[in-house]
Amino acid sequence: MSTAATFTRDGLSLALHDGGGSGAPFVFQHGLCGSAAQTAEVVPELARIRSLTLESRGHGASDAGDPAQFSIATFTDDVAALITERGLVPAIVGGISMGAARPSRASAPRWFDRVSAEKGLAYLGPVGGVAMPILPGSS
Repeated sequence: MSTAATFTRDGLSLALHDGGGSGAPFVFQHGLCGSAAQTAEVVPELARIRSLTLESRGHGASDAGDPAQFSIATFTDDVAALITERGLVPAIVGGISMGAARPSRASAPRWFDRVSAEKGLAYLGPVGGVAMPILPGSS
């Protein structure tokens, strides 16, 4: 069952949606102008994964803060902080559209210890494209 919560970073309240499940944490991010509703359409609720989406600053129910901070780097730093502070290490990370840029950046050396590259990274194309995430244990 999905639950909504908040994650505070830099004084901002960021919306966090947790799809439940007791398996590996799978942090899957929405695209530009998207929200957790977008990721819910793509990632099924499965007991074998714990699906989480952190709505980016200025997206969904998250506070916007300073628009000068709207960048892939800041959005990625927010996700990395969530992974660290909530004890989700190592996490499987993924995203759709703009959200797919975060796993690439999170796989960079300074964040690599937080990402479970051996379990998978999930990249999806633009909304409306035909793509499926690669989840742990799928073939």
